[in-house]
Amino acid sequence: QGLMHGSAEARELAAKGMGELVDHTTEAALKPYVVKITGPLLRIVGDRFPGTVKKAIVETLRSLLIRGGVTLKPFLPQLQTTYVKCLSDPTDAVRQKAAESLGILVRIAARTEPLINELAKEVGTNADPAVRLSMSVALGEVLLNVPQPASEAAQDKILEALEPKAMGDDTEANERRANAWPLGITIRRHLSAERAEQVLQSIGDNLS
Repeated sequence: QGLMHGSAEARELAAKGMGELVDHTTEAALKPYVVKITGPLLRIVGDRFPGTVKKAIVETLRSLLIRGGVTLKPFLPQLQTTYVKCLSDPTDAVRQKAAESLGILVRIAARTEPLINELAKEVGTNADPAVRLSMSVALGEVLLNVPQPASEAAQDKILEALEPKAMGDDTEANERRANAWPLGITIRRHLSAERAEQVLQSIGDNLS
């Protein structure tokens, strides 16, 4: 009741309380209640709440991902859409939690390339600097946690988005740092040795 129909403060407390319960419950004990908990959270997370309320909801959904594991697979498309939308939220803490959550989600998701492509596109084209930073962090979390290396086509899109931002003289320092992290993960985890050497050589040439 408090989560679905309460005041903003009541909803925040309800979401936090639910998150605490999830954190202290085993996957087996949680399984019968996953649908009952996750459905309402997904229904209200898109509503216009203060940042503190939305952060509490996103954190609880993150706890469900960690504890629920494969039980949450039917909800993964909705969760992914929710987290990507939250990367554009006005509240920094919401954006940060959403980015971290995407890193957890891709550990059990079947199809991750569309998400990687979407994040890379937003890094390269989004007009809002704060949102671009969140997209960069999310892309780094995804590339760090995804089980399989990105395809060559996805690698092309990642490098096309990240290299100019990470190496460009006209990019703000914090944005360069934010993009250097997923770029480093891409080189280390996703590129072949030959391609990684080529990219590093190109970066070295640009810096010299």
